[in-house]
Amino acid sequence: MADLDSYLRFEGNFAIMEANFPGGKVDPTDKSHLAAALREANEELGIDPAQVEILGSLAPPQISLRGLRVFPYIGFVHSQIPNAGFEAKSGDAPLPSFSMSSIRPSFPEVAHAFHLPLGDIADLDQKERLRVHSFRNQAPYWSIDVTDKWEGVTDRASLRSGV
Repeated sequence: MADLDSYLRFEGNFAIMEANFPGGKVDPTDKSHLAAALREANEELGIDPAQVEILGSLAPPQISLRGLRVFPYIGFVHSQIPNAGFEAKSGDAPLPSFSMSSIRPSFPEVAHAFHLPLGDIADLDQKERLRVHSFRNQAPYWSIDVTDKWEGVTDRASLRSGV
């Protein structure tokens, strides 16, 4: 299974200590929601849009717990810009993903970047990491415990207090 990288951002007081993927508002210069997503990933993490191979989008737009419309995209970040006309063929070796050391977080927007394997998110039986909640008894959402991804933070109380 492929790996997925997750990033921690701070967005004002209402999202302190939430782990989020890159994102933000569509600027007037953005031609589409996808263009905004690629720009935000570049601004927040230094990911070159030319390295991103878009695999798809989750439609229709999702509504966040804060009531914002979210247009999520799924992509693969190549370790380098792929050659024009590249096509994966059946039986090829897995594509090398980029290294976490190539991430250039934009502080103070991004406080910490960490690697989280996709299997940790996809395994619904992983009770110690994944919790299912209900927002206002309507919309289900999942929280993922990532306290072990913080170097130097030894307990949840320290993480919640903003250490």
